Amino acid sequence: MSFSTSINAWKSARNALHWGMLITEVGFFLRVGALFLWCLGTGSALAQGTQSVAIITPGQGIGPVLLGQTLAEVHARLGAPKLSDAALGGRLWEIWRSGPAFEGKRQNGFEELEIYFTREHLHFGGPSAVGQIRVTSPFSRTVSGISIRSSFSQILDSFPNLRIDEELTYALNGERSEKDVAMYVDRTRGIAFEFRNGAAADPNVAGYCRAIHVFRPGTDPRIMEAFDLQ
Repeated sequence: MSFSTSINAWKSARNALHWGMLITEVGFFLRVGALFLWCLGTGSALAQGTQSVAIITPGQGIGPVLLGQTLAEVHARLGAPKLSDAALGGRLWEIWRSGPAFEGKRQNGFEELEIYFTREHLHFGGPSAVGQIRVTSPFSRTVSGISIRSSFSQILDSFPNLRIDEELTYALNGERSEKDVAMYVDRTRGIAFEFRNGAAADPNVAGYCRAIHVFRPGTDPRIMEAFDLQ
């Protein structure tokens, strides 16, 4: 083999090695770029998932609705309710099943947001304001993830001061001795849960919680129902 032939062979080998390394580098950066885009997409999806939840804050509110907000403020945020019932003294009971209360997502069956409005002083004037909120949709949850889909055990772990309220439980069951539903209340934090019969017997089974209430700490919650049923 001549010297020039050897030089040409060496150059060819060097060029092949160079292009091989370049292709490897390009492949590496393409994989890194794909990984970056995947992470970006995942983060965006997670962020959207977080945004599509109405946060339950004990003693304060649920989603965009806060205790103490006036009727006008709530309607400005949620729009007109699906149902409304009024009583003397500025008391109102209203229900939403779709719209901004659920970020435009229509809820199924009995999934709804209920708000009880009252005046701070019933015998005086002034606007009606949010006194209590009740939700029956898994769309709403606490920052720790507690919702109506949580088990009895999970809820008690998050709210260890919950105690059954016999008076409210009696009222929830139409003043019957047989109990289909029990009301557990934590007055110090301003939150309450309605459980179907059997929750305590199957503490680790989900599906027994049917509603969550938020009210002012240190006060007594009420049964949320039409005024003519009270």
